[in-house]
Amino acid sequence: MRKISLSVFAVFTVLCLAAAEFTGEHDKVPAGTLQIAQIDFADEIGDSYIIRTPENRVILLDAGRANTAESHLIPALNKHKITHIDTVILTHFHIDHVGGLYAVLNDPGITIGGILYSSMPEKDIPGEFTRKVFRRIMMLADRGNIPVRKLEVGDRIDFGGGIYGDVFGAAQAGSKDYNLNSHSLVFKMHYKDFTVLFTGDCSLQEEPRIFAGKFDLKSDLLKVAHHAGINNTSKEFLDAVSPKAAMADKPLWLSKDSRSFRVEGMIRERKIPFYRAGEYPRTVFFSDGRTFGVCVK
Repeated sequence: MRKISLSVFAVFTVLCLAAAEFTGEHDKVPAGTLQIAQIDFADEIGDSYIIRTPENRVILLDAGRANTAESHLIPALNKHKITHIDTVILTHFHIDHVGGLYAVLNDPGITIGGILYSSMPEKDIPGEFTRKVFRRIMMLADRGNIPVRKLEVGDRIDFGGGIYGDVFGAAQAGSKDYNLNSHSLVFKMHYKDFTVLFTGDCSLQEEPRIFAGKFDLKSDLLKVAHHAGINNTSKEFLDAVSPKAAMADKPLWLSKDSRSFRVEGMIRERKIPFYRAGEYPRTVFFSDGRTFGVCVK
């Protein structure tokens, strides 16, 4: 297992096998907890999560679209009083996941400790536009002297304070599958007994590679892949994760697309509480490592 050491990252080897109890909805987010806040991009498509550790380290997981950065992403960071992001994690280079990072990298009021990402080699990235997105982010990071590291399957990321992530899915060099969603970063975050599986836009085509790794997918909380939309989340994958709660964004176009009803239907059938950005004033999951809940007010 390759250990990722970037800024606050260090070697961490304790295994976590227990599970956390879901305590439902709460009015407030308790201090001193691991916190995962969904960013609501209103009717626009876009994935982004602000993760804050009990030791006050900040991880930005994806960044939404460029056209919503000034109206949604930057205000969300300001609302959380964030001026330093210890680590940015990019699941893949589709513009609705990384476009907002332009504004963050150019914001003089925000510093970044490092960037972790999953991507095919630049020459294999499909589409000149997406290759330009990749090059621009790498250029801005280099200009700001921000360390950049590529993640691979089997890597372990240590976020400090006993919180770490195991990488189950990542981009594959030499693959003939040119759908970037099939090269999404998928990792399981551990904090004591609590676990959450982040899936980016993991496609049905990527799932068999993850299953082949014989990873323990079972997690307390699931970030549902590809906005809980099309070409993601097989029955077998959802059953393997068997979450106690799930979360995803909900862009307007997807709420009217019948192809997305299958995924939400499976989640509802299993009576898994499902929290979609925009359906509540805010959505912040939190955990003390033994239990976890969600604040929606």
